[in-house]
Amino acid sequence: MRLLVTLKASKSFTYDLSYFHKLQGAIYSLLRDTEYSVLHDKRGYKFFCFSNIFPVPRDYTVAAGEEKMLLISSPDRLFIRTWQKSWRK
Repeated sequence: MRLLVTLKASKSFTYDLSYFHKLQGAIYSLLRDTEYSVLHDKRGYKFFCFSNIFPVPRDYTVAAGEEKMLLISSPDRLFIRTWQKSWRK
């Protein structure tokens, strides 16, 4: 199952190509206090993945109000639903 997440820039910024760990941290933060909070410390495959944020702007500048997207996927439907509920809070 996949979830397409729309992100909207609250202010202008330069697109940083080394955001991966910060994005991963944000995903785990949204899982805090759910049945999936143990995934962070689990060894091995965690049964979810996420894409890069797209589309990448040509000049690496993202304007305030501009929308970008992110895909999160997992074979576990409950994981996707749990993450989606956390995201909407």
